[in-house]
Amino acid sequence: MNKRIKIFSRLIFLSIIVTYLVILAGSIVRATGSGMGCPDWPKCFGQYIPPTDLSQLPENYKEVFKVQGKEIADFNALHTWVEYINRLLGVVMGFLVLGVLIFSFLVRKEFSKMYIFSGVVFLATLFQAWLGAKVVSSNLAPIKITIHMVFALIILAALIYQYHTVNSTAQKEKLKSNALKKATFIVLLLCILQILLGTQVRQQIDEIALQYGNSLRNKWILNLNWIFDVHKTLAAILIGLCFYIYFESKKIKQKNTKYFNLPYFLLIAIGIEFLVGLILNYAAIPAFFQPVHLIFSSVIFGISLKIYLEQTFSFSTMN
Repeated sequence: MNKRIKIFSRLIFLSIIVTYLVILAGSIVRATGSGMGCPDWPKCFGQYIPPTDLSQLPENYKEVFKVQGKEIADFNALHTWVEYINRLLGVVMGFLVLGVLIFSFLVRKEFSKMYIFSGVVFLATLFQAWLGAKVVSSNLAPIKITIHMVFALIILAALIYQYHTVNSTAQKEKLKSNALKKATFIVLLLCILQILLGTQVRQQIDEIALQYGNSLRNKWILNLNWIFDVHKTLAAILIGLCFYIYFESKKIKQKNTKYFNLPYFLLIAIGIEFLVGLILNYAAIPAFFQPVHLIFSSVIFGISLKIYLEQTFSFSTMN
């Protein structure tokens, strides 16, 4: 692997890491109720660096920065900076994806179609930024939050595919299992469905919390409907599939094949996800564990995708 391809690979990998950080930051924004911490976009309270104290805002700031004709809530510095950091990470991600696009032209001899794929990823990232602005202007419309999350997963999947493509050319052919391929594909579909269902459960939690005045947290989960029951049932199926993937992978294990560490990490991730789910269910939905729950769902999705790609494409498909 020459120097240009190594730099290109590292750029993609860094983009994947920052994408996960953006997903985590977005979840923290939701868990802390900081979604309207910056009521305008792209600035925050009309400033590129947001205020840290109420004294830095005009007296009529609620009127000045109203959303959809409604005055905003009282200024909260924590909420403002949580949302602002989320936006900063989004900007960093945008520049990294732009770097991937630029470098894809430098490696077009080795990967002739990569620049097209990189261009699509970059456009998807721009759309994601625009959608983020729409989420704010809509005063956190649930459907737009869900679409925002889906596009984050699409970008993540595209970057993982690029990373696999760039690095698979230097790898030896691996033994494959059709059963393993099918199982990881089902896990991928269930991960997406679980994340979508999770956004719906989270929306219900927000509405129930509002009804209870953000108190009596132990009663919130009792008021959830059938979506939560489906979410729990699919979680049990996911756990079973991850164990199956782990034991199936042991049957085709090869020495010095890094890929076969992935089912082990998948098992660890699903185990942590299960424990966090239990805490959320039986400990009155502590806010701290809500973003942890989402980020590990995304980690499970990413690991499963990499295993699936290893079982489907062992060599570059963009040459």
